[in-house]
Amino acid sequence: MSMDDYCGLDFTGPEGLGKNLMASAGNGADSARRVRLTDNLGVYPAGLTPNMSDWYGRYVEPKRLGALADLAAEYGRVRVKGVAATMFEQRRDEIEQKRVNSSQRAIDNFHQRNNGLQRDVNEAEQLYRELYNAYDGREPIAPHPLLYWGGLLVIIALEVAINFESFRQMPYITSLFLATGATLIIALAFGFASHIHGTIWKQRKFQFGPAEYNRQKQGWWLFSIGSALLFFGISSVGAARYYYLVPVIQEAILTGSPPPSIPFSIGFMLLGNILVYLLGCVWAFMNHDEDPEYPKRKRRYDALSHLYKMRKARELSGHLAQVTAKAQEDTEKARNADKVMGQNPTYADVKKAVTRFQEQDANVLAVLSTYRNDLMGQVRGKDVVFELPTPSADDGLIDKRMTPEEYAGHAFKLKWITTTPEAVR
Repeated sequence: MSMDDYCGLDFTGPEGLGKNLMASAGNGADSARRVRLTDNLGVYPAGLTPNMSDWYGRYVEPKRLGALADLAAEYGRVRVKGVAATMFEQRRDEIEQKRVNSSQRAIDNFHQRNNGLQRDVNEAEQLYRELYNAYDGREPIAPHPLLYWGGLLVIIALEVAINFESFRQMPYITSLFLATGATLIIALAFGFASHIHGTIWKQRKFQFGPAEYNRQKQGWWLFSIGSALLFFGISSVGAARYYYLVPVIQEAILTGSPPPSIPFSIGFMLLGNILVYLLGCVWAFMNHDEDPEYPKRKRRYDALSHLYKMRKARELSGHLAQVTAKAQEDTEKARNADKVMGQNPTYADVKKAVTRFQEQDANVLAVLSTYRNDLMGQVRGKDVVFELPTPSADDGLIDKRMTPEEYAGHAFKLKWITTTPEAVR
């Protein structure tokens, strides 16, 4: 009988089968600096080293599978209202294995469909991290565009408020509409001049570096544009101020009062425009990064990451939640069915066989744990990494790296399945 064959194996005695495993501690593949462990997708326990896996497949698995078949047959003889019992432990592990395999298949399919996007995300993150590390971990200065341009509109609005009355006095501006249009054009010139000059000043090292000829050309070109806009704005406002002062001078002459100095008066009245322009420069300086590439890389990485997360939530997360919920529901049904089968008087005898089987499983687990303890003693102080293939929604099946101390805390679990269940589609 296969149950007797399995339970009759001696694993823990002085001459037991466990000594075959103990003799291999630290030898072969288990002595490598990177030890790859078994995954959780098959019938073997997860986390076995190569030596453990070989020993388990040679001395444990063949007889254990036969014992599981005997147990399943014993359960089949138990009937309640004509319905045959099923082994709850086996059904529970089958459901869990279906959940694991189905989840992994869904993850793999998701990554195949979105391989290009994931590659773009990884590339964008790499480019962003390069500058993140180069700037000692500081985040880029990248305010929301609405915030920045909203602040610049305030600067422009201040210029409009300062200049509007002067432009109404110009002789060739004959309507309120023309005065408003001219004022807006000049205000925009001041606003964009402050934007360009403030940005160039913040990024002067980037734009005018000694080895960056092309950037220097671009920097001087932008600076020239900003300076031309500023000159245009100051000249236009100066002319408007002159025509604003003409009636004042004429009135002073008629009344015999000393007329105001035109250069002094125009210069003093332009002071408000210059202060607002400088305020705009400060605003641009504060809201730009010294490296213009840094915010661009961060924005691209954030945008691609957001798109990837949205797709994962839509295509994967919901499916994984459904698979988990279905597994929980099926497990609860199996547990309830097991309770119903407990009404049969012969069910107690079957449970005794289960207990005997579990006791032998405990011996196998004791051998595996003892071997691991010996292996930990041999690798202590060495640079050894244990790699456990683990499903990941972000990266598919990844190698979870564990130190010897972390691996020592890994729990072994013998599965009650004889074949790998087909994943739920």
